[in-house]
Parts: sequence; C-alpha cells; structure tokens
Amino acid sequence: MKPPSSAPTGGPAPPWVSFTIDVEGMTCNSCVKSITQSLSSLAGVRWSHVSLDRNCAYVAVDPSVTPVRAAVDAVESCGFGASLVRGVSTLMYAEMSVGGMTCHSCTSSVTDALTSLPDV
Repeated sequence: MKPPSSAPTGGPAPPWVSFTIDVEGMTCNSCVKSITQSLSSLAGVRWSHVSLDRNCAYVAVDPSVTPVRAAVDAVESCGFGASLVRGVSTLMYAEMSVGGMTCHSCTSSVTDALTSLPDV
C-alpha cells in the first residue's frame, strides 16, 4: 500500500493514525468498491485499502477531523459487519523499491511478507 504523495519523508510523526477494520460479509470486488467509496467520503480519511482476500480494511485518518469509530460506522453503513481488530497507532512511512515483480502473484507475495511483520 503506497502512502499518499503528501506523506512526509522525515521529521515528526504525521498527524494521523492507522488501524485495521475486520469486515464480515464481503464476497466480491463490488463489495470492496462500496466500502472504499464510503471510507473515501469521510473528510478525515487520508487513505484506505480494502482487502477482499483478508476481509479487512486498512485505514488512516486524521483523528482531529474524523474519529476512528466513524470509519467503522462507514463500513457498517454499507451493510457489512465491522470491528476494530488492531489498536490505533501513529502512522509512520517507509518507502522502498522492489525489483523483479512481474505479476499479481509477485505483488501478493511481497504484500504477505510485509504484512506478516510486527507493526506493519
């Protein structure tokens, strides 16, 4: 998941927090699209990524604009079960180049490896 282009490259922690929402009931890419649009409509959402494979949504919000609970409510408003599954943390970024990826399977392998690490 690539951070937005406005993401800081150093200095103090950004003013937003990240968390994961467990989503129940997603069955297709239309479900993903509905949830993505609902989250994107919230003013304080900096970015989100909805994963059909993992049945969750990764979200970053500016808590001074949008409370974490509002993101959970946005998923529920689409007709899905939603619950916060990881604690809220200050979001930090790392950017790296990965060479040699040629297909979706490569992307999935790298994503799985990174998301299996603690605090990633």
